[in-house]
Amino acid sequence: MQPQKDAEAQLKKAAQMYEQHFLNEMVKSMRSTIDHSELTKPTMGEKIYQNHLDQEYVKAWTGRGGIGLSDLIANQLREKMGLGDKIQKIHGPLPLEEKKNFQIKQMNSDPEKQEFKINVKEKSPVSAMWDGKVINQFQHEGRSVVDMSFQNGLKARLLGEGNFSATKEEFRAGEKILNAELDNFFLQIYS
Repeated sequence: MQPQKDAEAQLKKAAQMYEQHFLNEMVKSMRSTIDHSELTKPTMGEKIYQNHLDQEYVKAWTGRGGIGLSDLIANQLREKMGLGDKIQKIHGPLPLEEKKNFQIKQMNSDPEKQEFKINVKEKSPVSAMWDGKVINQFQHEGRSVVDMSFQNGLKARLLGEGNFSATKEEFRAGEKILNAELDNFFLQIYS
């Protein structure tokens, strides 16, 4: 787990650096709006001193949490890098310890919406991958469709032959979620 901690520290440092740069530019723009008369016009030395003083103010400001911009940046980077809550132990949709009983084939390479075809040798119960809830279920052309939303922000659509439905509206990771066992189905995961 050490590499993930190092990545998290670097990510926070980079996010703070972006916030600090943003605040420096903001303060610089604010300073440029001040009009000076010939009597109060700062000298070159005063301008340099004021610039360094503003940089120190910004450093102190970001050191105490800034304006929250670094948190927003860090969260977005975490999501893009796969370091966030979305990466957690998966508990399904099939018993993963029984890898000989099923085959998974990825149907596309789109990172925003991944689709898998799952072939099972023996019919098997389908369980929830993460904590979540059913948001929709319906029949379409002889197939059953169950749409789910997970607490980690991901969504999934399970599509299979036959007539099945979710056993309950809300579920925990690893719980059986369908009233039937399946042998072949499609699973789409997206954000």
